[in-house]
Amino acid sequence: MDYISFVSLTISVLALVFGVYTYFAHDKKLKEQQALLNDLNIEKLKKESREQAKADVRVSLTIDKEPNNFSMRNFYETSGTIKITNFGKATAYNIRIRQKGYFSHINYNLEQLAPNESREYHKTWESGKIINVEVIAQWDDDYGKNRSSTI
Repeated sequence: MDYISFVSLTISVLALVFGVYTYFAHDKKLKEQQALLNDLNIEKLKKESREQAKADVRVSLTIDKEPNNFSMRNFYETSGTIKITNFGKATAYNIRIRQKGYFSHINYNLEQLAPNESREYHKTWESGKIINVEVIAQWDDDYGKNRSSTI
């Protein structure tokens, strides 16, 4: 075997070894990335499943008009609309709407509220009672019991 054949054979063997090494190293990286993508996809599906089980009940308060004129018989009054809406993807059950505080003027109970469903109630307050109202909505859904939001 002459010198040129030996160099050719050595270069061919090195190229083959390098090619095999590159293939396995690249394959290992691809498998790691695929495992990471699979884990992320599983986490995303779990999150979507949890979101599908959640209701998101929110209460909004809109003032309709200014207070009426004062008289001895009826004090200043303010009227408004209380809108209860389920923005979630699941049905809310056993919905309780309460005004926080000693003088509770908002008190509603609903059996259930489907996704994207809303209910409106007209309400009249004595003037001054509407300022700094904190309303708590509590409900049950497939995600859990006694979930709540506050406005």
